[in-house]
Amino acid sequence: MAMGGTQKTATKKVSTDIISAKIDAYLKSAAYTGLSDSSQEGYSSRLEQIRTDHGHRAFSGLTKERIETFILAPLANKPGAALDTLKKLRILINHFKLTPDPTAGIKRPKGGEIRAWTDRELAAYERRWPLGTKQRTAYALMLNMGTARVDTHLLTWHQVDDGACYRRHKTGVQVDMDVSEDLEKTLAAMPRNHVVVITTAYGKPFTVDGFSRFMRDAITAAGLPLSCQPHGRARL
Repeated sequence: MAMGGTQKTATKKVSTDIISAKIDAYLKSAAYTGLSDSSQEGYSSRLEQIRTDHGHRAFSGLTKERIETFILAPLANKPGAALDTLKKLRILINHFKLTPDPTAGIKRPKGGEIRAWTDRELAAYERRWPLGTKQRTAYALMLNMGTARVDTHLLTWHQVDDGACYRRHKTGVQVDMDVSEDLEKTLAAMPRNHVVVITTAYGKPFTVDGFSRFMRDAITAAGLPLSCQPHGRARL
């Protein structure tokens, strides 16, 4: 039986000092919203992973030892993820002016060497993905233009028709080169259904992460090792 009078619902106060709350605040800041769309995507992807794994930890309680032991050590076999995690933590620390900087003195995790594909791997990929497939076209763009993932996924037909002219996303350097015979033949076999060259199964431009998964699946289907998947700049 209900008791008389007004019932009060208890509410749990969420701390603003936990990492999750700091991530929320940063994602609403001008420092984040002023980034390019692709940069925002890369930042938010890593920050959300940090939130999932460590969002409950006290931000002001971060120390060099705690970061190395609880945040970076579990990523010891994933040096790329460890390095990106450290970079994003430093962004939060600098943004919220946490002093002294608990990441000071932490060595940057070293990633594995980005190797070039062998002739056998190139041939295997070309056998699996013939001319006219998106997988072959993406491969040809990176092979002939030296584009990184973040450049390749949004290349337009206008850019490749106009002498392979584009601006590197990371450095802002303008690149203008002749279209090779191999790339010209590859592009001629592709239907032009969108302003960008490579589109998803739904006819939309890829995100950076989506394009990475697309290429990873294509490389795996060709029987190649994951060490062949494109990094920031693919060495095909």
